[in-house]
Amino acid sequence: MHTKPRQRSEATVKKAENAQKRVEESPSDASAVASGNALTWVLVLSVLTGISLILVAAKELDTSPSSEADWSEWVNGIVVLWALAFGVRYLGSKLRKFEKIEAEKREAKRARREEVKRSRIEKERSEALVRKEEQDVAEERAGRVAERHKRELLGQRRKLIKFDAYGGVVDRSRWERELQFFVSRYVFEVPEGGISSFSYLLSSRFLAIAALDRISDLVESWADEGKVTGIAARFCDVDPVGAEHVVAEILRQAGWDVRVTRASGDQGVDVIAVHHGFVAVFQVKQQQQAVGNKAVQEIIAGKIFENATGAAVVSNAPFTRSAEELARSGGVLLLDPEALSSLLPGDFPT
Repeated sequence: MHTKPRQRSEATVKKAENAQKRVEESPSDASAVASGNALTWVLVLSVLTGISLILVAAKELDTSPSSEADWSEWVNGIVVLWALAFGVRYLGSKLRKFEKIEAEKREAKRARREEVKRSRIEKERSEALVRKEEQDVAEERAGRVAERHKRELLGQRRKLIKFDAYGGVVDRSRWERELQFFVSRYVFEVPEGGISSFSYLLSSRFLAIAALDRISDLVESWADEGKVTGIAARFCDVDPVGAEHVVAEILRQAGWDVRVTRASGDQGVDVIAVHHGFVAVFQVKQQQQAVGNKAVQEIIAGKIFENATGAAVVSNAPFTRSAEELARSGGVLLLDPEALSSLLPGDFPT
């Protein structure tokens, strides 16, 4: 399929090489110009000599040549005219040869320019294809990693984006920094310590940007899906007891066997759910201020009391830093209501 273009390219290169060879074998521009100038002066002198002889002959001869001297003058004039003709012919051939050499030089230069231009275009096209392949690989990997951390990414988005009272975005800077950290640490697997996460990716900036855009789009689409299902709205539109039943309903739809505990004497456990023998306990916190250590401590105690395998605190509000640290050390999941629809036993810390 690419034979003809390649043949044309080889023919162009060969033609340029031949032209260059002829140029190198030919006299230099300076010598050619000098030769042309010398021949021009010879021609001028020949023309002047011929005209002079003809005028002399015309003056001295009244009629056709009759004497030996008269014939000599005529012969000299004819010889000069022939010399003039041969001089013009010789000069013309030299000029044509010089013009041909100059044309070959121009053609060689044009062929070299075309070849350089073609090589540059092919190189740019090849580099663009490589970049596109690398970008596709980066986006595909970013998508896989984001799917594994869907719940965490949604939770971080909700905590780090600042919204106004009407749901409009006021500040995304903390969320954008979190995305940069996530891409560098979990997509490109930059080791911690010694290297500043996102600055490590500057050598492959377009890959980092592609991965960032892919993950950001995925998280936004997941957040929009949550808005469509109305999980957050349903959780917030009821009273605290109603919020417990909303959590129970979402878990049932996700395949769990669920029981809501009594309002008192529950040891901090509001919902108990079982999935193929895996028992998990949940505390539900519907509030505006950040959830602190107390809720985490209570669900740890409830996990022990119910002899459960997993424990989680579900809240529409963010969690304090100390609550997050205690949850990590105590093996407790901190969830927002939207994460419950895809919750599985494997999501709990072991």
